[in-house]
Amino acid sequence: MIYAVAQQIAARSDDERVWPVLTIGKRYEVLIEDCNCFDIIDDEGQQIPCYWVGCAFARWVREDDRRETPDLRDQFSMAALTGLMAAEAPDVIYESEGVARRAYRIADAMLVARAEGGAA
Repeated sequence: MIYAVAQQIAARSDDERVWPVLTIGKRYEVLIEDCNCFDIIDDEGQQIPCYWVGCAFARWVREDDRRETPDLRDQFSMAALTGLMAAEAPDVIYESEGVARRAYRIADAMLVARAEGGAA
């Protein structure tokens, strides 16, 4: 789910626009999002269009509570990393960046082999 958090609320103007009722720091569920534009329901229950940048009503911060799901490449690299670490002596100290890159190189090779039909 994506939320818009009001960081600063603009002062109401005297023009004829309907100004939403918003609360600083409140997380508003984003109903529709299209590039810079999104819709939320304000504190009075009105659906209003807003912009991430340049909104007349508030300065917004985007929050995304979706958890990142590992894809097949990530899963292959986790398996490779486990194997790499298990194959070494217990007193070996790993350079985390080096072993991680190696695990992803192995995962990439596994994906290529998979695309080519696997083991022959």
